[in-house]
Amino acid sequence: MKRGVSKRKVILVFLSLLFLFILFYYNIKLTYIFQEGNPISLLKGIYKLEHYKLEIVPVAKNKLIQKVQAPEGLTPLNDYLKKYNWKFADQLGSVIIYKRGNQQLVIKMRMFTQKYVVYELYQHTLDSLK
Repeated sequence: MKRGVSKRKVILVFLSLLFLFILFYYNIKLTYIFQEGNPISLLKGIYKLEHYKLEIVPVAKNKLIQKVQAPEGLTPLNDYLKKYNWKFADQLGSVIIYKRGNQQLVIKMRMFTQKYVVYELYQHTLDSLK
């Protein structure tokens, strides 16, 4: 019988420690990371926001993430949707409404930690905005 640690166990421990380090580095609590669905796509989006200096990043078919920017507010979202000819119509609390012709796009906004905002599109996906 072989004694020792298998490569698989070492890799698993390394990946677990890396995951915890990333959560600590970006100040994300473990309970938050799973509330938005797939944590990998969310972490990729946060990485792009932080390291590529992007203002808003798609993280799923119907979700966008943005770093909180107090003075600009919805400007990055408005600019992103303006590329697809959507115009801001109204905001009712955390719900934002955009219009394009006779179509309506409803987006729910919610905080994801203190540093990020997640936008969830209803009745549309990012592909159908075009």
